[in-house]
Amino acid sequence: MLDFNAAAKTIADNLRSNPPASLPPIPMMQTIGSNDAQHFIDNMAFYTGDIIRFCQVPLEGNVLDIGSGCGRLALGFERYLAPAAEYAGFDVWEDGVSWCRNTITARRPNFHFQTIAAQDNYYFEDARNTAKNNFDLNFLPDARFDAAFALSVFTHLTRSDARQYLHMLARVLKPGGFAYLTFFVIDEAFHRFVKASGQHRAVTEEEPGVWHAYARQHFFAGFSSERVQEIVSEANLEIVHSEPGSWAHKPNARIYQDLFLVQKPVSAA
Repeated sequence: MLDFNAAAKTIADNLRSNPPASLPPIPMMQTIGSNDAQHFIDNMAFYTGDIIRFCQVPLEGNVLDIGSGCGRLALGFERYLAPAAEYAGFDVWEDGVSWCRNTITARRPNFHFQTIAAQDNYYFEDARNTAKNNFDLNFLPDARFDAAFALSVFTHLTRSDARQYLHMLARVLKPGGFAYLTFFVIDEAFHRFVKASGQHRAVTEEEPGVWHAYARQHFFAGFSSERVQEIVSEANLEIVHSEPGSWAHKPNARIYQDLFLVQKPVSAA
């Protein structure tokens, strides 16, 4: 059986010492929060390894990338996954999807990327509109994926959109499959951080357990841990592990955003 801890370390070390030759242009990196190539590579290496370890991704596994952006994780998994594996990514950002198709799919046909339409694309528009998103995710087959992940996606989603993605995960994950999801959890540590630093004073509670602020790529969506548990349970998924993130100077943090490892029950049909 594959030693996932060892495999994760090997791939992360390899990506740091020998980064992919083809990287997206700096403006694309900046759109997803990496100001330079080194930050992009460091995040690629760390999270590719972390996902492999936590989600126990087999070499020939099927992987779903929610919010695939300009391929930061796809480039990492390209180094790891076997030709028989499948990598599916989707995003509302058409330019990012096009870059991934032209660069990654061109050499790895088992890597697929799809643009999805958003009726309210508040990530790229100055203000939210009144249309409610109804994402068409039917192109993703039922019970197909061994692992899925969404990095810095739920941190930019309204509760309605977050619920759609979680219900989709419950449908497309194989029984026993894992999803590695990051959130901004609003808790006492966050409130202490705001008071001490003066940052994020614009964050306001839009509805019980849901906080918003800012606009476009800076749109902030925070959830109470109880609200996260609620929307995960609504989708018939289970939280099997969670960790605090360092973003609000939370103690004992290992990663930047708050992590939830979610599993589809093995008994799920």
